Amino acid sequence: MRPIDEVVKEVAQSRWKLFWGIDDNIWGVNVNRSIELYREMSLNVKRKWWFGSGDLVSVQHPRADELLEYARRAGLTAVLVGWESNNLRSLEEYKAVNKQGRARRDAIKKIRDHGIEVMLFIMVGGRQDIREDFEAIMKLCDELKVSAHPVMTTPFPGTELYEQYKEYLIPGLDWDYFDGNHAVFEHPTMSPEEREDLIVDLRARLFTIPKILHRMLQISWKGFPMSHITSWMVQYPQGRAFNEFARQRKMLKESNIQMSEGMFDTEEYKP
Repeated sequence: MRPIDEVVKEVAQSRWKLFWGIDDNIWGVNVNRSIELYREMSLNVKRKWWFGSGDLVSVQHPRADELLEYARRAGLTAVLVGWESNNLRSLEEYKAVNKQGRARRDAIKKIRDHGIEVMLFIMVGGRQDIREDFEAIMKLCDELKVSAHPVMTTPFPGTELYEQYKEYLIPGLDWDYFDGNHAVFEHPTMSPEEREDLIVDLRARLFTIPKILHRMLQISWKGFPMSHITSWMVQYPQGRAFNEFARQRKMLKESNIQMSEGMFDTEEYKP
């Protein structure tokens, strides 16, 4: 809640042309104030572009169109939003049913119609999730024409979810496994390896070059060219990272299989 003129001055004087606004919610705690901030930025800050994180409830505000219009004029090119989960039972478990409002699909469409790119943050692999929920994320992205950053549901100490999942945690795992890539608890129907394979495959398919380009072309031309450039800058490196992770995971699994098979090639282990 810094004075608006101070914020505008700081951004205007920055040597950066493109930056990340690291505030957890770029719409702010007050939509009316955010509109005023972005209006002043649009008038007094030239040739600066940025992206950040935000909620979807603010985009369902009566002044949402005004908010998004001034945000884009102020240089906003992309926003990362929490979708949380596609599974209603998981949303209930995470106590996030009402977190993003009742019209979250419409909110995403509204953001993109204003020429601003959207990426979803989604948790998957929780104890209420089923195998089909992994594929449902791909279908959701295709339907909404947006990208997503799927992470494995990970309960951290100090959270309610940790207390709920405590008895199911896999023993012996150190903190390196609590990174959103690994399954750290037991699931009623899916093994940890199966869930990890599913999320690795999902990420690889989400960020193919054709899909990235297709999503870029769906952004309203109101944001051209910077929203489209930012879309590529956000998606392409993620795709490369996810595919590299998948490649290394495959090599490790193949190496482990070869080592396991090699153990039985000696006379000692032959029947």
